[in-house]
Amino acid sequence: MEAEHPSHGVAVVRNGVVTVLRGALLLGLATLVSCGKPKVRAREDGWAWCRRPGIGRAVLCRTVEVPATETQTGPTVPISLVKVPAESDDRQADPVVLLAGGPGQSAIGAYGPMLPVFNDINRDRDILLIDVRGTSAGHALYCVPDAESDAAELDQLFRSSGIAHGAEVCNQRLDGETIAQLGHITTRQFVIDLEVVRETLGIARWNLIGASYGTRLAMQYAKAHPEHTRSLVLDAVAPRQLRLPLPFARDMESALEVVAARCREDAACLKHNGDPLVKMKTFFETLPKKMVVTHPRTGLRHEVEVTREAVAQLLRGPLYATDLQGLLPYAIRRAGEGDLSPLLGIAALMDQGSELSLGVLLSVTCAEDIPQIRPEEVGPATQGTVLGDTVVRDFMAACEKWRGTTYAPKQEPLPPSIPVLSLSGTVDPVTPVRWADVAMEGVQHHHRVVMAHAGHGILARGCVPRLVKGFLDAPTATVDASCVNDSKPPPFFIDHAGAAP
Repeated sequence: MEAEHPSHGVAVVRNGVVTVLRGALLLGLATLVSCGKPKVRAREDGWAWCRRPGIGRAVLCRTVEVPATETQTGPTVPISLVKVPAESDDRQADPVVLLAGGPGQSAIGAYGPMLPVFNDINRDRDILLIDVRGTSAGHALYCVPDAESDAAELDQLFRSSGIAHGAEVCNQRLDGETIAQLGHITTRQFVIDLEVVRETLGIARWNLIGASYGTRLAMQYAKAHPEHTRSLVLDAVAPRQLRLPLPFARDMESALEVVAARCREDAACLKHNGDPLVKMKTFFETLPKKMVVTHPRTGLRHEVEVTREAVAQLLRGPLYATDLQGLLPYAIRRAGEGDLSPLLGIAALMDQGSELSLGVLLSVTCAEDIPQIRPEEVGPATQGTVLGDTVVRDFMAACEKWRGTTYAPKQEPLPPSIPVLSLSGTVDPVTPVRWADVAMEGVQHHHRVVMAHAGHGILARGCVPRLVKGFLDAPTATVDASCVNDSKPPPFFIDHAGAAP
């Protein structure tokens, strides 16, 4: 028991976990959290009570020094941790570790505001938020500055080579010491770091909860250290076989068709918005062209070159965030009528998320994913899709400029004895259900939860937190997930005021 543990404050719960990268990769919804310099009260065990912006309670903070390279010798780098101590005197010995997405998202920044989702789990288990190297607030790998003006921000939003441009900017801004570390920003190194953290904290076994890329990291750790992994909860499963971003175009196409089919079956949506796919195709036939757009936050009017590729990127956002899917047919109709404001408004909502370290995203993806994609695969994988090959080509161009490392990760199966709870949404445009099935092959205790109409990440939705709590209490017992059938899809907007009465 933590005798010093203060009373809990009020925390703001956000709608899921999302990683945001403008113009390229959108993985959900979260709140921007600055970790700043917290006020602390020192303890003797390396932890100190502190307050973190965005977390409505006092928590324990510390850093753990890990070797800077895989050689385990020489300089070290700090890993930032937050611990939420269990409330009960009858604390379980195996804590829960939260691993964020991206790659490049801070676990402290992403999960901090949604800690109330884990209140039931936190009653008898400590919760640990562990930032992988390069993702803690203020790190140099957050290397793309904010746009200098509202007009420049709009120009960035409609740039089809956002990742490649970001890589160029980062290369110019990073110092020699940081560049020398890029080769050690990999999933393989993150696994080593996690093991050093576990050993330092004296934990025999722990439970890993990962979201999106965090599922890949959790699985890689479990493969390397099965004896220290009690269970896995994987939300939006991204196995090693998913070579980012090659499948994005097809998987987005499937998710878009699900939303469009539901609109066609909804009398009010079809009457007011028409068939979304037909409307989208008609609008795309008019592109590229110059259009005057309105900045969603400031109202600035600015002329931009609107391309099919840029609009396709804007269409991805509502598919990630379940509660925004109902806006999509209306936004497509308005775009065809010459008004991109609804789509830009959605982009602004998505951009309120946890800041993403572009340097970490590039280091990991350019090391592990892009080298495994053959150029001749790109055409067949993307031909005839709304998204096309833009994202894949953008990443490939970025990786040609990036100064990290490359290696061929092993595609080993999960240890069959580790219990796994996988969580998936049927409208996920990046990690659909099929990727969970690929990752779970051979697992003896795989509990599969699929939520209809849900996008990328269902960890915080409906009854899922209760299911996670039950799984952690008894990982090999049957999980009754019938409660997710009560989930309802978001209603469709028919105009700016919302859904039909």
